Amino acid sequence: MARPHKEYRSDIFPKDQQFTYTDIPHKPMWQNEFRYVTKLLEQKLLNYIRLNERLRENINNLARFLQVTENEISFNLTEFKDGYQFKFIIPDFDAYCAKFIELFTPVLTDFLKEIQYSGYGFLFKLRLGGNTFERRKTIVIKKDSE
Repeated sequence: MARPHKEYRSDIFPKDQQFTYTDIPHKPMWQNEFRYVTKLLEQKLLNYIRLNERLRENINNLARFLQVTENEISFNLTEFKDGYQFKFIIPDFDAYCAKFIELFTPVLTDFLKEIQYSGYGFLFKLRLGGNTFERRKTIVIKKDSE
């Protein structure tokens, strides 16, 4: 198809304007968007829970226990067995939730190394009945630790 007009590049840009090429380091396409790797994070967290005997034996339904989105990681603590809830969670809900989040720090660190992120802020939401606990956890990967 012919050009609709006879303007050429030399007519549009002044003769003294210099064009330079700047090389941009190659990044995988998925690295720019965290939403592409949320299912991978969910599978890693589920595998960690499956390998942890105490958690595995006290969760009724693992599919309803954990949900990972690009905005948050949410745990439905009502899926724990009643005995576990009364013994560990209900006496001090906030302290349990803080320790529970720290339990997943190694998994999140390894995940960020795998997807080649230097850091990320995760929002955790834990629910039990009418109680909700929210905490943001930022993990930064040091270059020395590779």
